[in-house]
Amino acid sequence: MSRGARRALVPVVAALALAGCTASPVDPGPTTTSASPSPTATRSATPAPERATLDAATRRDLRAVISRHPDEQVSLAVAPVGGSGAPAVIGRDEALPAWSTIKVPLALAATRAAPDDGSVEADVELALTASDNDAALRLWQGLGSPSRAQRAVEDVLADGGDRRTTVQRRSTVAGFSPFGQTRWRASDQARFVAGAVCLPDAETVTDPMGRVLDWQAWGVGRLDGSLVKGGWGPTDDGYVARQLGVMRGAKGEHVAVTMTIRTSSYERGSALGDELAEVLEEHAGDLPGGRCEKASHSR
Repeated sequence: MSRGARRALVPVVAALALAGCTASPVDPGPTTTSASPSPTATRSATPAPERATLDAATRRDLRAVISRHPDEQVSLAVAPVGGSGAPAVIGRDEALPAWSTIKVPLALAATRAAPDDGSVEADVELALTASDNDAALRLWQGLGSPSRAQRAVEDVLADGGDRRTTVQRRSTVAGFSPFGQTRWRASDQARFVAGAVCLPDAETVTDPMGRVLDWQAWGVGRLDGSLVKGGWGPTDDGYVARQLGVMRGAKGEHVAVTMTIRTSSYERGSALGDELAEVLEEHAGDLPGGRCEKASHSR
């Protein structure tokens, strides 16, 4: 599939994002991390929206793919764009290293903090289209001290709807960035993506996510009109490949999709991601899709 085809979703999501999103904040439920809510992460007193669901046929076909790979462990989550309910999840929803998927909220945080002179645009482009680690590190360092950078990225997560994840501010594994070691569940990622693409400044990240380099376009990135960001790397419990993205649903709606694959290599993980994405594409009309709606108040 050509990169031009993947751009097709960008104007749609970007235009909706500029209007804002009417989704209400939700209680993310029990937490196993020690994050304190940031000033922008105040919980709402309104009842939590319903959990997204997958129909029986979609679950059956996804599980059939997973069963063909007994050596891999998969967690996949989907949520309607613009929605604020809990995502539908298949597999064990583990808090594993975010790797380069954390570059999405990082890039948005860096853009918000930078002067309005385009000084971070080149690094945002590199970090999201080519997953350039040096560019991402410059964005992180530009946010100030590790504590300030952590708060800035957590504020973006909260704005998107993820009020549970704690961003790692200090390196825990030599040779890897601190933020890449953030433990991020697929469900929390899906909740974040579903809300983040509706933020007024979402185009900062959705535009480059629609133009990732071909070698980054595995999984959902193979689908026409998708937005995507992948990440992968080794852990003590095996190699982890993961991806967050947005795909077309039905009747102009869109679906936030995240997947985490514990495997033996990038090649095996991305190939399994391709198979899962094929099933999602086949059932696109049955997925819990949604859209950004015009906000009744300014953000």
